Amino acid sequence: MNRYRFLRFFLLSIFFWPYYVIRIKHRSVDSTLKNRFLIVPQNNRLGDLMCATPVLRAIRNKYPQCYIAVLVSESKGSWMILKNNPHIDEIIFYETPNLLKKIRAEKFSWSFHLTTYPIASVIAFLGLIPHRIKTVVRERSLSEILTDWLNTRKYIYEHHTSVPLHYLRLLEQINIHNPSTLKEVFVSQMGELKATEFLSNLEIQEDDFLIGMSITAGNKIKEWGDDRFVELAQRLIATFKAKIVLIGSPHDGTRLMQTRNSITGSDRVFIASNFSIEELPSILRRFKLYIAVDTGPIYVAHALRIPLIDISGPCDTREQPPSDELSLCITPDSIPPSSFVFKHPGSLLERRRAIEAISVDQVFSSIQIFIKRLGFREIKH
Repeated sequence: MNRYRFLRFFLLSIFFWPYYVIRIKHRSVDSTLKNRFLIVPQNNRLGDLMCATPVLRAIRNKYPQCYIAVLVSESKGSWMILKNNPHIDEIIFYETPNLLKKIRAEKFSWSFHLTTYPIASVIAFLGLIPHRIKTVVRERSLSEILTDWLNTRKYIYEHHTSVPLHYLRLLEQINIHNPSTLKEVFVSQMGELKATEFLSNLEIQEDDFLIGMSITAGNKIKEWGDDRFVELAQRLIATFKAKIVLIGSPHDGTRLMQTRNSITGSDRVFIASNFSIEELPSILRRFKLYIAVDTGPIYVAHALRIPLIDISGPCDTREQPPSDELSLCITPDSIPPSSFVFKHPGSLLERRRAIEAISVDQVFSSIQIFIKRLGFREIKH
């Protein structure tokens, strides 16, 4: 949403505040308003949307007959990962013409703002939602200070703690306590057909040690380096006779091909650059191991319970990155995190230093220990 639209909404809420308060009070006693929820995720990146999925499931499990809508940006494209989620009744876009009219017409009883963005507060207030629950941080921007009072209840997120647990804590307001933090993702029929055909054409067998690998990231500061992935792939092929699929978007095609051609044993390396975000889960779930920096597909793989290696670099692993027996986050030794979910990041130099401090030796030795624990064996020559 552009700044002009936000400013217009903000001024409406300020100058007509008594009018909207009266309308909200009138709506709050409407007996037809019950268990209609609007969820506003943090940002619109793939990983952020995946971390919101436990909230959707928890609400649906508690209130099976409820109505759940999610407010996201259509322009980002990441919203497609939610298309097949059975807990969602409707996806609403910020770009919708007459957005406020749309929100009011839906007669939501609750809004849960997983984001700190001020626009969520303004939209929920002008949308006449009686109960508006919002995430806040202690070091707030001026725009947050000016709009946070529009909410009925605020929950402080403490930096360096679990983001998914914080999201679920907001649901205490609707009598949901201690739900599971497991992420969820759902495949599409088209994605399943496409993934099956892709692997069949490459003659990849069920017992092949198939590894997915993403060398790119939405945030280039997090990228580990193509040459390092080349060396890592070569070691995995030599040690485990692995077959590797390089994952990327269509505009990554040339870069993926150059990387593939640089790998010794490139006949065991394949490229998947034509899977949409909606189709992505179908190819990821075919892998026995997935390796990437801390980027969106890592969180999709985590939801699919695929063993994964998250080259976390500067990310604070206490906040959002996967953390369980099937996940391994690799961070640099003796370098503190400098990339966070809600906190301003460190300098570009700090973040690059963290990712560049992770060597191929460190990653490969960590992978060896990890996959041996999972039951894969080295191939003796």
